[in-house]
Amino acid sequence: MARSTSNAAELMAIEKGYLKEYGIKLEIDDLDSSANAIALLAQNRYQIVAGGISAGYFNALEKDFPSSS
Repeated sequence: MARSTSNAAELMAIEKGYLKEYGIKLEIDDLDSSANAIALLAQNRYQIVAGGISAGYFNALEKDFPSSS
């Protein structure tokens, strides 16, 4: 996670135990930017990345990087 205000909902859900309530085990690694997470996502080292949108994100989409959006 590249922490930003857009991650407030995820952090509050973790804090309140909502994910645990549904049996979701979440491990968070802090990243310096969401752009640096794209390479790790492509290597399947991460399944989900939370953070802001950056040029790296759009470059990945341009190169047909698999995305759910």
